[in-house]
Amino acid sequence: MKINKYLAALIAFSLLLAVPVIVGAQDEYSDTIIDEEGDVFHWHSTGWDYNVERPNIDIIRAELSESDGIVTISLTVKGEITADENISYIVYMDDDEDGFYYYVYSDDYISMLASNDRGYRSFEPDVTGIGSDTLIVSCSLEDLLEPPMLRFESIITWEYTDDGYYQDTASPKDAEFLPFDYELEVEPTMGEAPLEVEITVSAENTGDASGQIPVTVNGETIHIMELGGQERAESYTVHTFEEPGTYTVEFGDQSRTVLVQDESDEDPIIEPYSDMITDPEGNVMRLVGPTEDDWEYVESPDVDIIKVEISESGGIVTVSLTVKGTIRDHQDIYYEIYLKDDTGEGEFEIYYNNGDAQMSAYLGYGSGAFGNNFVPSVDGVGTSTLNVHFTRDQIGHPDVLLISWVIAMNEEYPEADMAGPDAIYPGEENGTPPDDDDEVAPPDDDNGDVTDDDDVFDEEIEGLFADLFARGMMLLLLMIVLPIAVVIIIIVVLIKVVRKEDKEDKSPQSIPPKKIDKKSTPPPPKD
Repeated sequence: MKINKYLAALIAFSLLLAVPVIVGAQDEYSDTIIDEEGDVFHWHSTGWDYNVERPNIDIIRAELSESDGIVTISLTVKGEITADENISYIVYMDDDEDGFYYYVYSDDYISMLASNDRGYRSFEPDVTGIGSDTLIVSCSLEDLLEPPMLRFESIITWEYTDDGYYQDTASPKDAEFLPFDYELEVEPTMGEAPLEVEITVSAENTGDASGQIPVTVNGETIHIMELGGQERAESYTVHTFEEPGTYTVEFGDQSRTVLVQDESDEDPIIEPYSDMITDPEGNVMRLVGPTEDDWEYVESPDVDIIKVEISESGGIVTVSLTVKGTIRDHQDIYYEIYLKDDTGEGEFEIYYNNGDAQMSAYLGYGSGAFGNNFVPSVDGVGTSTLNVHFTRDQIGHPDVLLISWVIAMNEEYPEADMAGPDAIYPGEENGTPPDDDDEVAPPDDDNGDVTDDDDVFDEEIEGLFADLFARGMMLLLLMIVLPIAVVIIIIVVLIKVVRKEDKEDKSPQSIPPKKIDKKSTPPPPKD
């Protein structure tokens, strides 16, 4: 069926009125649309078919660009751009104001229309790419009546058949900026002011639209990384911290803390924090049963605590955790260090797992209490020692900082090592874990004889039966006594009711008067 090119233009203009306006910010004359393959639908005399193959009208990509006043519009299909009277390629654009622009290509003929507050124009732009997979249409900004900007509104392709038509559509919603897998490196993370640091960032964009990701310091942007569609990129910058303080560098979902100190600010009167504990090698405990007492010693170097130390220099507090193996970034391995002050009012916790470092500090009670949750500076991952750095300001300036207890755990098995004066081990309230070689003597019975496992089992069974018997007797007693008590109460209440009614029947008002015997009664006296 032959379709007149003017009729095709009229159809295109009618469809334009039905296309919704999609609001979004774009560059002045730059835009991209990505569309899925194989999403053509087919209307025919018996209904609709979806996701059919029609390569020559299956939209894959559209790009809009401008250079030296020339606008270029590229439309790519899965198959070939075909000069066929039954096939039409239509591209709609707008300028984010009241203007609209579109072209129609069909049967080796193209017509373009521009309309805005400067006027109305219809013309034939330049066209190339017939027979390839990309139709390239170009014209000048003057031809388009100098629009303030251009962006895609929608794209429609048609192929008419004797019993219906095929159609594919695409719109800007198909092109998104989808960055993920952020990486942030900051070196160094501590030093004296002015401190110059090198910042390296990288990310990947799985979307088809380009975008920007900022690098911020305490919320202020210091660098922007450009990231194109379907691209992974890396960016580098240098930043100088002029003043002492604590700074947070952020990129995407990643953050690092930079501690900048001034040596002249140190107070020589304040004693630096200092504490250290050691833990013997090879005492990692693995849970092998259903209760917390079912554990055994295993070799697991990456969670085998050797030493924990607190030190302070230049206003920076460092807590170091050393293991027999390597501090590793792994989702199942985490390290927790609990600190305290000498008053019992301070609680400080360091948590590290798979690149995520957190610290909380609480000091004092009531209205004057101090509380802070923050991301400390961390290094040493990949070595045997994890170093965590922070300042006195971040933890509320306790006079003394001591190690309470430490745990390194691998949740995969699970297995853990604990150390510190306040550590609690399975089977003990505190202190060091029991020696695996120590033999525990079985308890004595009432006669002073040593009981074996069978005796203990028999006693447990007897105790169990005695307990069950006592519970059964109590239940039986309740089942018998309770109904009897209820019956007695009901009988007592009924007796009281009957007695009350009997008394009411014998009251003066209820007794009838006696009959007067006239014969026995003397007559009244005469006057």
